[in-house]
Amino acid sequence: MKPTFEGEQDLGLSCSFYSKSRLFPSSFWPVHSKEIEVIAELDNLFFPFPWSKKAWLDLVENADSHILITLEDRNSDCIAFSLWKISELEGLVHLLKVLIIPDWRGKALGKFFLQSSLAFFVKNGFFRFYLEVEDNNVSAIRTYESLGFGKLHKALNYYGAGRSAVKMGKFLE
Repeated sequence: MKPTFEGEQDLGLSCSFYSKSRLFPSSFWPVHSKEIEVIAELDNLFFPFPWSKKAWLDLVENADSHILITLEDRNSDCIAFSLWKISELEGLVHLLKVLIIPDWRGKALGKFFLQSSLAFFVKNGFFRFYLEVEDNNVSAIRTYESLGFGKLHKALNYYGAGRSAVKMGKFLE
């Protein structure tokens, strides 16, 4: 079982779902190293705080509680991904990264992508969500608020000197 995204077929997109968690036994892991290299490259090109390639490759080996969801276009090129960490003990899903490549931004794809992911997690018994976002990323904060996330607090210098984060949560219980 994997999330389905509104408009996925209309836009010519397909979804891939990767999990090593025992909670989602029908999914598969590890992500192929070639796929993770593509994601690491997108992260490096388009994310303000990219992980190292080594961090991504380490994730392949040590991802017991991680979920990776990707969207591919008609050419099988990755155009979006989200990385989540599940805390089964807390019943909490933490959004670690979400990225839509620039050519696909401005089409509400990010909102639908996240909305569908959240619905998938709720359907599987998770009702608490958490994320961090750079405090000056107004567009992302608005998107998260439209999905029911509320601001919890500000973390000064979270992303380095002078780069703070807003920590946000959505709690359905």
